[in-house]
Amino acid sequence: MAPRKTIVDSNTRKSSSRKSAPKPIKDRKEKVQKPLKQILRGLNISFSGDFGDGWEYEKVVKWIRYHGGTYDSAVSEHTTHLICTIEDYKNKTQQVKKARALGRSCYIVTKDWLDDCLIRTKKKPKRREVETPYTLDSILKRLHQSPAKQQEYRDRFEKGVKAGNEFVDNDLWHVYYDGTGFEYKVVCHRFPEAGSTMCEKYTIYLFESLPKPCLYMVGAKYSKGRGHKAHYWREECKAKVWVDAWKDFNRFFLDKTGIHWNDRCDGLPPIEGKFTYIFPTLGRPVGALPEGKQAPKFQEQTMAEAKETDHNVTAKGLIYDTDSEGEGEGDDTETSSTPSSTPNRSFAVRAPSPTSPVSISSDSASE
Repeated sequence: MAPRKTIVDSNTRKSSSRKSAPKPIKDRKEKVQKPLKQILRGLNISFSGDFGDGWEYEKVVKWIRYHGGTYDSAVSEHTTHLICTIEDYKNKTQQVKKARALGRSCYIVTKDWLDDCLIRTKKKPKRREVETPYTLDSILKRLHQSPAKQQEYRDRFEKGVKAGNEFVDNDLWHVYYDGTGFEYKVVCHRFPEAGSTMCEKYTIYLFESLPKPCLYMVGAKYSKGRGHKAHYWREECKAKVWVDAWKDFNRFFLDKTGIHWNDRCDGLPPIEGKFTYIFPTLGRPVGALPEGKQAPKFQEQTMAEAKETDHNVTAKGLIYDTDSEGEGEGDDTETSSTPSSTPNRSFAVRAPSPTSPVSISSDSASE
């Protein structure tokens, strides 16, 4: 007998063709908010005064608690900070009187202190700021200073900002002079394209500290003519002993020029794509050289030849006076780091240590 055929319903065929999900979707878990940085932990904060329409008390109190602090509407013995307006402080309100009675255990500050603590930027994370500049006593003292005192405070602030943009504090460091009277303010240049008048320039500095015993460090300034802001290389610009700083100087010079510092007087041809060392004017110190190497000989020049040489700028070489470097260049100006008591060029300055530039070979400098 023939096998009996099984009749399959069309609805059954459709249902069997459907595949169930291998992993059924479950209910998603609620995202738990990461706790904020507890920068106000242990602080008890209170308010006094009207801070304007932009100040929402409920939100501010929440932010204080989110960051680990506590809030009390009235000043108590546990209060550590009273955020107060200048008007309430001058009128000596009840809140201010209680806070002043607590003495140094309670800071009376402006709302700027809390804003600066909670605001985060790329350069500044959230943190508890020092209270002293924000206290009402300090602010009122600065407001009541004479115009001369205010100008002195402003000048001191601007001097600090300017010093932060430079390599070193000129009151503590100066450009180093070796035993031959050579100033370690080395200039190298490069023309990026043939026939281009836009000259790239690196000025490499070797600094010496004024306090004794002397420390040394290396920095460099990159410039690209007028209209371009100068950039500073500060990676190794930190106080070091002589041997380490001297290696930094040699390493940077080799990286930019392709030749060793001790071979600078050998008349080597410029390397394509590298910077070219600008040799001092003939007759000026060229720096200490290893034994067996000689500096270019000085040749007498007529007035016409000297004038022509001073203005000779070509794509192959650039006659440049290192003393005039760095002034009025681009958008960024730089004051000379050499103090008023600069050593005389005509006589030797003491060697920094028994290890002098002469005794360090090219091989050791590139390590």
